Amino acid sequence: MKKLLWILSVGFLGLSLSASPAQAVGIKFGAKAGLSMAKWYGKDVPPDPDGAYKYLLGPVGGLFVLLNPPGNLDFQGELLYFSKGVAYEEPNFKGSERYGYLEIPILLKYSFPAPGPVGFSLAAGPSLGTLLSAASVSDGVSTDIKEFRSSTDLGLAFGAVVKAGKLV
Repeated sequence: MKKLLWILSVGFLGLSLSASPAQAVGIKFGAKAGLSMAKWYGKDVPPDPDGAYKYLLGPVGGLFVLLNPPGNLDFQGELLYFSKGVAYEEPNFKGSERYGYLEIPILLKYSFPAPGPVGFSLAAGPSLGTLLSAASVSDGVSTDIKEFRSSTDLGLAFGAVVKAGKLV
C-alpha cells in the first residue's frame, strides 16, 4: 500500500508538471493551521454503550504546495503535524489517549468558477501518516504507549475550501 501511495504521489506531481510552456503551471506555497476534533470509531474499537468516548480537540498545522495548472483542477501536497485521539469519561474514571502524527496528504482539488474574490473548492486524496508520539493519560499520570501502536496511518483526506479574498 505504501508503494502504491508513493507511485500515485509521484504520478500526480509528474502530470501536473508536464504542462507545455504555453500552459505554465503556477506554484504556490503556504502555511495552514487549525484544530482536529477526533473520536474513536471503527470495528476494532471496544464497544461504548455508555457514551464514554468523547471528542478530543488537538492542533493541526504545517506547510503546503499548490500546483495550479490552467483550468479548475489543482494538485496540493501538504506536510502537517496532526493531533488525534480520544477522551473518555466514566463515573469513577477520566482519561485520554493522544497521538501525534506527521501526515502527508496528496490532494486533487476542484475549484468552482466564481466571479470576484470569493471562491469555493472541494479537495480529496490519499494521506500517509507516521506516528511521532502516543500517550495515555489517566488520573493525571501520562504513560508513553507508542510501542503498542502502529507506526503508519493510511487514510483518505477530503474537505471544502471557501476563499474570501486576500487577508493582506
